[in-house]
Amino acid sequence: AVVSTQSTGNLQHVMMELGVRFHGALLDHLMTYQYSIAGALQLIQDIHRYKQTVHHFKEPFVDQLFEVMSTLCQLLIVEPHKLREIWDEGSLAKIEHGFLVQFVKLRADYRKSNIQSKLPAYSAHVRQ
Repeated sequence: AVVSTQSTGNLQHVMMELGVRFHGALLDHLMTYQYSIAGALQLIQDIHRYKQTVHHFKEPFVDQLFEVMSTLCQLLIVEPHKLREIWDEGSLAKIEHGFLVQFVKLRADYRKSNIQSKLPAYSAHVRQ
């Protein structure tokens, strides 16, 4: 339907917009839950499927958004003492630190494992 009725340039714009909006809606949704290890592992599988789906959009920016989301979800399962390693490297190093703190707070073990003390020092400026 969309493919047959739109020009190639317009189709690319539509797919980009769809991918960006889907990513934003999904991220907003993810931020409303708390995640156990089992829940986070299921989430990672779901995100992998979403990545496969949006890859068909053939929009590199959308692929990149979902790749970052996948890496972000790793913060929910990694051992607390390894958070800094994932936090400071690769695609997450470009994300605003306050957002990363809020995302890590979605972990069910955030308080029990005293994760706040394992985050980079700049997280102390974010409200608890």
